[in-house]
Amino acid sequence: MLTPCYLKTALTSLTLLLFYTGKVYGEEFEVKLKNPVFSKGTLSSTEGGIITGPHLRIQAEEMAYIDKTADGLHIKQVKAKGNLLLEYKGKFFTGSDLDYDLIHQTGILKDARTSTDYWFVGGDTLEIQEDGSFWMSEAYLTTAESEDPWWKLYSSHINLKDSYLLSAKNMGLRFFDFPLLWLPYFKLNLKFLKDSPIRYKFVWDEVLKQKLSIRYELYSTETFALFGRLDYRAQKGPGIAIETSYRSPSSTTVFQTKNYAAHDKVVPDEISNKRYRFQGLLTSSFQEGHTHMHISYDKLSDDKMPQDFKEEEFELGNQKRTLAFISHVTKRNSSRLTLEPKINYFQSINQKLPLFVTHQKSAPLGKTGIIAQNSASMGYLSYTYAGGLSSWIQDFESARVENKTTLYRPFHTGPFSLTPWMNISGLYYSKPHQTKLITSYGFKLKTALYKRFQSFTHQQAPYIELYNITPLSSTHTPNPVFSLQDGIVKQTVMKPGMTHAFYPQQKTALPFTTFHLYTYLFIGKTPFTSRAPKVYLSALCEYPSWRGSMDFIYNREQQVIDRINTRSAWTVSRNVAFSLELRHRSRFDWRKCDQHNFSLDVKRDGDELLSSPLSDRRNTLLSQFHIKLSPLWSCHLESHHGWGRVTEKNYNAYEIKVITLLSGKWQMEMGYRYSPSTKEWTFPSIKLMDMKF
Repeated sequence: MLTPCYLKTALTSLTLLLFYTGKVYGEEFEVKLKNPVFSKGTLSSTEGGIITGPHLRIQAEEMAYIDKTADGLHIKQVKAKGNLLLEYKGKFFTGSDLDYDLIHQTGILKDARTSTDYWFVGGDTLEIQEDGSFWMSEAYLTTAESEDPWWKLYSSHINLKDSYLLSAKNMGLRFFDFPLLWLPYFKLNLKFLKDSPIRYKFVWDEVLKQKLSIRYELYSTETFALFGRLDYRAQKGPGIAIETSYRSPSSTTVFQTKNYAAHDKVVPDEISNKRYRFQGLLTSSFQEGHTHMHISYDKLSDDKMPQDFKEEEFELGNQKRTLAFISHVTKRNSSRLTLEPKINYFQSINQKLPLFVTHQKSAPLGKTGIIAQNSASMGYLSYTYAGGLSSWIQDFESARVENKTTLYRPFHTGPFSLTPWMNISGLYYSKPHQTKLITSYGFKLKTALYKRFQSFTHQQAPYIELYNITPLSSTHTPNPVFSLQDGIVKQTVMKPGMTHAFYPQQKTALPFTTFHLYTYLFIGKTPFTSRAPKVYLSALCEYPSWRGSMDFIYNREQQVIDRINTRSAWTVSRNVAFSLELRHRSRFDWRKCDQHNFSLDVKRDGDELLSSPLSDRRNTLLSQFHIKLSPLWSCHLESHHGWGRVTEKNYNAYEIKVITLLSGKWQMEMGYRYSPSTKEWTFPSIKLMDMKF
């Protein structure tokens, strides 16, 4: 309560400010008014004032603090207007008039406006509820920084809970006050937004003709979001997509789905005009991050579906695989259980039904200095080919068990390091019933030499590696080949090499440069006419704004360049950057997943490999160019040129995109894409810029 002495002082003092500290049901607050006037339980000022308390701050030109009893009820209120600013539980509001009840912590704010990190919310009336939530009447949601926004999501009633969980009924989308879309119910998490709630796109290409696409967020909570997408092609008909995203509060579990269905028939060889693609990706970690779970699926109506619906935002990155695994890591070992079935008829896949793999941590054997590693796997594998190949190639399956032990012992003498090693692998197959033993041994000898010059330091590191592999089988029947380990053959190989590195000193114009030159020498009986059939060179040169790299292979037997991949990337300035890449592959550079595994080269005849798809001569030139035309405009160009393939024509493709930023955080993109199979205009497509937290 205000004491009589205090009131008398306040009314008669010549000071400009009055300070008062009191309590409302145990909560302290402070009143600061300039040249206040007291009358009938009301302390007011027309020259400005501030009232602060727990989770509350009110500032305005005209303010009245009411503390009185009426009809037996105790009233403690604040009325404020004029340059009004309200801070309530960390949220800031502006408005024209405020009536706030300090006892019940409720209030009404006229012409209310507030914002989050990304959104602006406004309405005719805002009512603050006792639980901390509030609702707005005749309200809107926008990203445009304007009193009269050019676009908005509009509703007669919007609820906002915890300052971020927004819900509304009968919400409409308006552009320049023109209604475009109506939603019966809308829910959105303003704080954890990670994607644009609304996008639209118009595309024109030679195959699909006109295509209009619109995507919007249907529902959102703190952990879940639901998106809907509508497509319409003028000559092909409608399509619909449903996308969901879930993220646990601790972010340890993430689940995303993208599902698309359309009535469409693009190319003649497709059987049905019902096209669909159902994707899902679940990742989760628990037990303090020691255990991870991954589940992904990708069900397609046909093999052309990903190409026909080629939207980057519609890819989950699961590489069209259906896969589930759970892995666990401890201080001593790591284990993984994998299930990978085939669900698309047009795919060739090595099914794991299932496969269990465990690895033991490297450990020393007593005081010998020998380090041991061990791994084991067991499972049922089934290699199935695509539907069209089943009449040509027979599927195969078998239970497979493997145990692998590796021993190595490093020795150090001065600048030299010698590491001999030995590996023993045992394998068992059920179809056909047989066992297999693979023994291998070898060593690596290396050293490193340094010399410091005035402007750079030179390091050269010569080395030599030698290994021998000998597989032994219990039968003469070929075993099923599910991996490289199953198809390994006897070979003895030596790898001599040398690396050079030049490290520039500070304040010099020299680049950082590395070279790596090596070859493989084959010992014993091999199909090669030369002991060292190929020579390998890789190089790298770097400045702060420029980087150049090269991979080079020279085939000494055929006297041709087997491969050359060279790339140059230059950031010219903060506004201009480009890259250029040239790739060449001769018909003798086999398309292997592991270019340093030579079982295929040793086992198969060269003429047989030349007549297979493993031989694929080609040349490719890739370029990218990006320029920032102005603070709001940028342009991106890409080109892809291919030539030299035996069975295909020369290939030219390019794409140009122009991107600009509009007001209200909207981004517009337009461009043109050309390839032998696609001629596509991207008419101005707009979307809200993605938020990343």
